[in-house]
Amino acid sequence: MNAILGDTGPLAFQVWRRNLEVYLVTWRTACISLAEPVFNFLAFGLGVGALNPEVRSEGVAVPYTAFVAPGIIGMSVMFQSFFDCLYGSYIRMYYQRTFDAITATPASLDDVVVGEALWGATRGLLGAAASLLVLWALGYARTPGAAAVPLLAVAGGLFFGAAGLCFTAVVKNIDSINYPLHLVGVPMYLFGGLFFPLDVMPDWAWYVAHANPMYYLTAALRSACAGDLGPRVWVTLAGILAASLPLLALALRLMRRRLVK
Repeated sequence: MNAILGDTGPLAFQVWRRNLEVYLVTWRTACISLAEPVFNFLAFGLGVGALNPEVRSEGVAVPYTAFVAPGIIGMSVMFQSFFDCLYGSYIRMYYQRTFDAITATPASLDDVVVGEALWGATRGLLGAAASLLVLWALGYARTPGAAAVPLLAVAGGLFFGAAGLCFTAVVKNIDSINYPLHLVGVPMYLFGGLFFPLDVMPDWAWYVAHANPMYYLTAALRSACAGDLGPRVWVTLAGILAASLPLLALALRLMRRRLVK
């Protein structure tokens, strides 16, 4: 762990705290994106669900609304963390010069990057909590297994946040953010088994989808929301956390290359 994160320590949590305090001040505008799960569920769950009330997932027929609900949670986790550590971190790094201001204190650049990744995990948790609350109010995910959703959200948020920071470290300008956002982020959730079973896809697309981390996160969320806290949930949780470490190490390396003169 120390070999990956370098000299980061408690100061990284101060960076995370700084982002949290800004969020708490600007929460009225920041929370607008948390309304997205409502629209997604109404569009996909109630709209598409009216056309196709049931789908077969892993050989079992389930109501489409119950199938898509965990997918909406997964999309919130990915979008909130990936976008904030991509667009939000770029704004803080380049336009607001927050990174420069923080590194003028005893905090290092590594502290900043790890703190940003932790904030990405928090945004994933906030997105999942908002989605889970909406779905619970509509009668879904009312099982004890849903208690595992926050754990999966933190792990997924850390992974996608670290991925966003990798792109933040290499994009040339703010317009270039569209490349990872639309060519990486959008395909990840569209072809991750969130809105339709992967069984309906051609064989080649099925194999490609199984290389998508969103597939595993969504499958684990689906099991948790159904009340199944079997190996799929815990293996996925451990796997995502393990995959987050080298991704975070890459973000640290790329950020040092960009910002350390």
